[in-house]
Amino acid sequence: IEGVKRDPRTEPSKEVLEFAIQKYSTNPEEKVHIGKAVPNAFGELAGEEWVHILKDPICNFNYSFRYIFDVMIGRAEKIDELYKLRLPILILQGDQDLITVPEQTRTFISRVESQDKELKIFQGSDHWFYHTVFYEQRERYSEAERMSVVNTINEWVREKAGSRETETIGLANQQ
Repeated sequence: IEGVKRDPRTEPSKEVLEFAIQKYSTNPEEKVHIGKAVPNAFGELAGEEWVHILKDPICNFNYSFRYIFDVMIGRAEKIDELYKLRLPILILQGDQDLITVPEQTRTFISRVESQDKELKIFQGSDHWFYHTVFYEQRERYSEAERMSVVNTINEWVREKAGSRETETIGLANQQ
């Protein structure tokens, strides 16, 4: 996100970029394991969860150089597209996230055009806290912490569904 300081440890080195460009140019469909493509420091920042996820047999970690290159190069364009969103937005963030730091998320959401946007920051949570809901529950997060995330999502969806239902009923009565 432009204007937000990034941790250089999570960015690919010049050598990695040059290698990716060369592979993209000569054999873009060749696949590489993402654990080998991302900077080593990313794994260090991500911690034990990254190691655990990389061992998961049901997850796909083999991506073409075309895909990796498009993600690395194209992300700035996609961020600009996301700023134009006008739909309701809920972003969940851990205050201890070292991969997507809260400052980046706050800057992002402030730039999104939607007037109906909310950022919920969970204290003591890092980048992987959502695994307690969507991936697997680990001992690292308690049932109360898991339910806090679930309830936040549930309340937000109910609020949005209720307001849309009211709008629809209101429109139907006007016809």
